[in-house]
Amino acid sequence: KDTLDSGHEAEAQEALQLLIHVATKSLSYPSKALQVDLIDVVVNDMLLIAQNHYLEDWTRQLATEFILLFQTKLCGYQKNGLFE
Repeated sequence: KDTLDSGHEAEAQEALQLLIHVATKSLSYPSKALQVDLIDVVVNDMLLIAQNHYLEDWTRQLATEFILLFQTKLCGYQKNGLFE
């Protein structure tokens, strides 16, 4: 978000792609603390990015993709009893 605020959208797009990659490959069983941190910080920032009509569509799409990916994984964790 700070990168976007300073006008470096290309760098922000790279960071968003990296976050999506990490979430896809590495978050097989996040801790409860990580869940809270992601919801409170990262997901809220992603929502701000996705709703910002001054940003490129690609940037907004990446933020939306991360939100959907995270929500899908979180639902799977809850369904399997990993998070109550």
